[in-house]
Amino acid sequence: MKLKILALIILLPFFVSCGLSQSRIKREKNAVAHYKLGIAHLIGERPALQKSYIEFQKAVKLDPRHRDARYALGHIYFQQENYDEAIISFQKAISIDSDYSEAHNYLGRIYSLQEKFDKAIASYKAALKNLEYETPEKPYWNLGLIYVRQEKYEDATRELKNALRVNPNIVPVHNLLGSVYTKMGNTEKSIASYKRVLQISPKDLNAHYNLACIYQKKGSNVLAEKNFERVIELSPQLADEPDLKKCMSRIEPR
Repeated sequence: MKLKILALIILLPFFVSCGLSQSRIKREKNAVAHYKLGIAHLIGERPALQKSYIEFQKAVKLDPRHRDARYALGHIYFQQENYDEAIISFQKAISIDSDYSEAHNYLGRIYSLQEKFDKAIASYKAALKNLEYETPEKPYWNLGLIYVRQEKYEDATRELKNALRVNPNIVPVHNLLGSVYTKMGNTEKSIASYKRVLQISPKDLNAHYNLACIYQKKGSNVLAEKNFERVIELSPQLADEPDLKKCMSRIEPR
C-alpha cells in the first residue's frame, strides 16, 4: 500500500505536467485558427478590419507569444492611424522574435511618418541585421527616402543602390534615384536611371516627364519634345497642366 502511495506521489507531477502541456497545445492550436481566420478577413477588395481585429485579439489572448498575431494587430492599428497602439504591437512582436524584420521595418515606417528619423533609421537597420530577411529592399528603400528628406544625397544614393542590388526592377527606386542624381547635378546618371525605368515600364509618366525636362534644359529639343509628346499621349489631360506648358514653351521651334 505504501509503495502504491509513493508511486502515485512520484507520478502525480508527471500527470499534472502532461495535462498542462495538452492544455497549452490546445490553446496554441486555437490561437492559430483565430489568426488564420483573421488573415482570411483581410483578403479581398474589402478587408474586414474589425472582424480581423477581433480574431487577432482572440489569438493573442490564447497565446500571448503569437508573434504574427501581434504583427497583424499592429498592421490594423496602422491602417486606423492609431500609431501608438501599432508601435506597442510591433514592439511586442519584436520582443518575441528580435529578428522579426517585417516588424522592425513597419515600426520604422511609423517613426518616419512621425518624423522621428533617428528611431526610423535604427528600426530599418535592425530589419537588415537578419540575413534571412527575404525582402531587404524594403528597408533599403525606406532608408533612401529618409536621406532624401534630409538632403543627404550620397547616403540616399547608397541605400537606393542597395535596394536595386536586391531587386533591380523596382520602378519607384529608379525614379527616385533619377531625382537624386538631378539634385546632385549628375545629369547623365539621372538620364540613365529614367531610361532604366522605361525599359521596365515603358508607359511611366514620371520618367518621360523628367527626361523631357532634363533634355529641355540640355537644349536637346528633339528628345525633349519626343518625351513631352509621350506624356500627353499617355495622359491627355496633362496637356493643360501649367508646369507642362511652361516646360514645353521653352523648347525652341525646329
